[in-house]
Amino acid sequence: MEIHQHSHAGQNPHRKKWHVHFWEFFMMFAAISASFFVENQREHYIERKKEKQYMSSMLADMKSDTMILNEKKEQNVKMQSGLATLFTLVRNFKPDRTSLVDLYRLFDENVGWVRRARLADRTISQLKSSGNMRLIHIQAISDSLLVYEERKKLLVDQGEGYKRENEVLTDLSRKMLDYRYLLTLDTAAITEGRSFSKEILFEFSNEVKILWDQIGTYVDTLKELLDHAINIIALIQKHYHLK
Repeated sequence: MEIHQHSHAGQNPHRKKWHVHFWEFFMMFAAISASFFVENQREHYIERKKEKQYMSSMLADMKSDTMILNEKKEQNVKMQSGLATLFTLVRNFKPDRTSLVDLYRLFDENVGWVRRARLADRTISQLKSSGNMRLIHIQAISDSLLVYEERKKLLVDQGEGYKRENEVLTDLSRKMLDYRYLLTLDTAAITEGRSFSKEILFEFSNEVKILWDQIGTYVDTLKELLDHAINIIALIQKHYHLK
């Protein structure tokens, strides 16, 4: 009598054990995770590289700005001093040739010139237009740039007021000064004895004072922006190892 061994009913002899399935799933999950990790690292590397390129460009902009801010600060401080002297001269004007020559000279040196700072906006414009401000991962730099941009807007507004007041004073000067002498500053040809009414001298001195004050405010903002620019340069050089 033969005895036959039978497999259990319904059992698949080729069915894999559960731990084999788990291992295959784990390997697939690990491969996908590794792929995501590599891709994420690649994107992170690209973004950090792009960020450093932007910061290199920003550093160049800030260095350019510091030169311009220093130059315009010095020019406007000199104009402040000149306008202070002009104000005193007009308030105490005497109708002699010396005073008249000083009036023409001081006007020529300090009125009609609008020494405004034209600052760089190349890199910050690119960052904003491309939506890449997020690339700046150093919060101190990001915050400092935002403050710097706000102060730049203030400087532009102040510069417009500075320009308008300069135009007002220039228009008023046409009632007082002979432009035959002024356009070439031919002080040798200026005749003595020119007299002005108290009203026109008072009005003129007031406009000189207004311009003087506006330039003083402008100089304060120039100095503030210069401090911000120097600080941003130091932060970029520190965190991105740039020179």
